[in-house]
Amino acid sequence: MYFDVFVSYAREDGPRVVLLVEELRRLRYRVFFDVESIRIGENWKQRLERSIKASRVLLLCWSAHATSDLIRFEYLKAEGLGKKVVPWLLDNTPLPAMFDLQAITAVDPTDVAAVLSKSVGWNLARRRFLGAGLAGIAVAAGSGAWLVRIETRGFELQGVVVDDQGLPLAGAQVIAESAAALTDSQGRYSLKCKGLQPEYIRLRFKKAGHKEELMNVSTEGLFRMVMVKMQPK
Repeated sequence: MYFDVFVSYAREDGPRVVLLVEELRRLRYRVFFDVESIRIGENWKQRLERSIKASRVLLLCWSAHATSDLIRFEYLKAEGLGKKVVPWLLDNTPLPAMFDLQAITAVDPTDVAAVLSKSVGWNLARRRFLGAGLAGIAVAAGSGAWLVRIETRGFELQGVVVDDQGLPLAGAQVIAESAAALTDSQGRYSLKCKGLQPEYIRLRFKKAGHKEELMNVSTEGLFRMVMVKMQPK
């Protein structure tokens, strides 16, 4: 089984952490939470190791209670496997010196989940659905669509932007971290991004008279199609 988020935490912080787990699951993220995910009689250390390997992100719920050897084992294992580690600060306890990371400092579970989702990207269910069912470029009324094609060096994003009436939107800015483009008279654009593709890429869509749109686009698989709606102001 695969997970979006592996939750590493101290038992003393369980009442706070479980509220976040519930919020993440409401957002349809698949969460490894040890008190629910490890069966009675199972070798817990082997299960933890397998589950960290099968997870996309390790959420390190850090506090004065979270300094045990077990939690150290979990985040060191994640680091060794090249997994993304996202700390959530539950109090003022400094992070281990090895971490030079931007931590989540929000308190409310809804706010924490919103920040974490930017690191995790789409949940597994959505990623698999789009990967299995969508390929190529398509435009639906009231939305724009784009295709992500992964290449050996860099990756290319192509697509079409339309307005809320389904008409091509010319002159819209499409901005990525390493590239930018304007849509043509047919609302089409092409972005050639440099470097190795990340797990997901953040796109910004801007057009005078329209609300700015932000979207995290997964780059998993050869083809990926995402829908976005640009609303007038």
